[in-house]
Amino acid sequence: MSFSSAAFWIALYFQNIWHLSALQVAVYLLPMAIMGIAVNIVAGLILHKVSNKLLMGIGACAYTLSFLLLALNKSNSSYWAFCFPALLLCVVGADLEFNVANMYVMSSMPRSQQSVAGGIFQTVAKLCVTLGFGISTAIFNAVAAKPPSPSGYHAADPATQPYAAAFWFTVAASAASVCLVPWLRIGTQGCGNVGAEGGNVESAQPQGAQPPGAHPPSARLPTDEKDRGSGGASAWQEA
Repeated sequence: MSFSSAAFWIALYFQNIWHLSALQVAVYLLPMAIMGIAVNIVAGLILHKVSNKLLMGIGACAYTLSFLLLALNKSNSSYWAFCFPALLLCVVGADLEFNVANMYVMSSMPRSQQSVAGGIFQTVAKLCVTLGFGISTAIFNAVAAKPPSPSGYHAADPATQPYAAAFWFTVAASAASVCLVPWLRIGTQGCGNVGAEGGNVESAQPQGAQPPGAHPPSARLPTDEKDRGSGGASAWQEA
C-alpha cells in the first residue's frame, strides 16, 4: 500500500513543488532502479542463508524510515539529505519483502498450482496498491481543500502540507507492518529449504526410495545369454 503511493507522490512533488521537468524527475528517481538491481541480486544470494523473518523485519523498518524522511522533507530541503536516502531505503524494503513473500507463496503450493498461487499473489498486491492510492489521494485532497495550517512542522511551507499528509499515511501503513513481523514464521527459503521455521527438505523422495520402474538389488534381471543360461540351469537343478 505504501510503496507505489510514495513513488507517485514524490514524483508529483518534484514536478509541482520543485518544478522539475519530466527528464529531471527521471534522473532524480534513477537511484531507485540502480538500488533495485543491487537488492535483488543480494536477496537471491541470501534468501537460503538468512532467516526470511529477519529480512521482512529489515524491509519493514526500511520502509518506515524511508517514508518518514519523505514526510519530513520540505521544499527548501536538500535532495541528498532527505529524498536520496528515502528512495534507496524504499527500494530496499520493497524488494526484500517482495522476494520473501513471492518465494513463500510459490513454495507453499505444489508445482501444478504454483502459477495459480503467483496469480493470486499478484492480484492481492495490485488490490493493495489500488487501496493505498485511494486512501492517500483522499487524504491529499482533504488537506489541499482546507486552509494551510498555521502551526506544525510544515507551517511555513503550506504547499508541501498535502504531500506531507499523504506521506504520513504511508508511514502509518509501514509502521503497522513492522508490528506484524514478530508473528511471522518464515525460515530460510530456496535450495531445498521450506518456508516454515526449522524445516528443511533435502529430497522430494523418502530416503532409500527407488525411482519408478527400478528393480531392487536382489531382483536383478539377467542381462545376457550367459546369465539367462546359468539362471535356467540353477532353476532346473533346484527343481
